[in-house]
Amino acid sequence: KTAKDILSAIEGDHMDASTFYGEDSFTKNTEKLYGIEADKLSDGGILYSSDGNYADEISMLKMADGSSAKSQLADRLSYRLNQYENYKPEETKKIFQAGDYWVLVISDNADEISDEITDMIN
Repeated sequence: KTAKDILSAIEGDHMDASTFYGEDSFTKNTEKLYGIEADKLSDGGILYSSDGNYADEISMLKMADGSSAKSQLADRLSYRLNQYENYKPEETKKIFQAGDYWVLVISDNADEISDEITDMIN
């Protein structure tokens, strides 16, 4: 399954916008958001809140060479938390590997979403 297949099946309370590998908006933003050039990825996607009122986000990255994207996602998480001064501490966050994907989840339902993603990949 592709990141688009997986993320399209996820229902996040505040995540109503998305962009996926191969789309211009994803390609243009990978370096800005993660410090990774788009050609270093073989798949990926982002679910997020379009109105910017919530920090909720799911980022999935699959590196073309199979390397880790953990540090890039940790940097992204730090940026998001700094960006949202009203970030609710009860919103949990997770960075994990599922198959060949590295995933960042920021959501009240991070555990459930993480389990759902892992189940779809494995």
